[in-house]
Amino acid sequence: MKITEALRIAQDTLTAASVNSVRLDSELLLCHVLGHDRSWLLAHDQDELLPEQLEAYNALIHKRAQHVPVVHLTNTREFYGIDLYIDDTVLTPRVETEQMVELAIKHTPKGGRLIDIGTGSGAIAIAIATH
Repeated sequence: MKITEALRIAQDTLTAASVNSVRLDSELLLCHVLGHDRSWLLAHDQDELLPEQLEAYNALIHKRAQHVPVVHLTNTREFYGIDLYIDDTVLTPRVETEQMVELAIKHTPKGGRLIDIGTGSGAIAIAIATH
């Protein structure tokens, strides 16, 4: 089956399950299975999927149709330009958290120090230290 057809079927499945952002979710899950980014996926939409790739993709789409969050299916979340490992034992960083990181970076004096205590996964401290 070609990538474009697999995506269409996946989007139909997610739409029927009343999942939001069916296109993005279906593309992200296929990218995860194939190990490529979305630009590669769009440029190779006529490529054939191997049977094992299609099987893995269909399994993820089935779980997403049961409203399992994409980040829990891929165990990956991009946060402030950093790819983080995420599982169901930590809270997923949100857009508001990125805004908080921006403010902390902006308002921390040059050479200043910040302490991240009890805020969860460490995503905030990692993002601030990286930038």
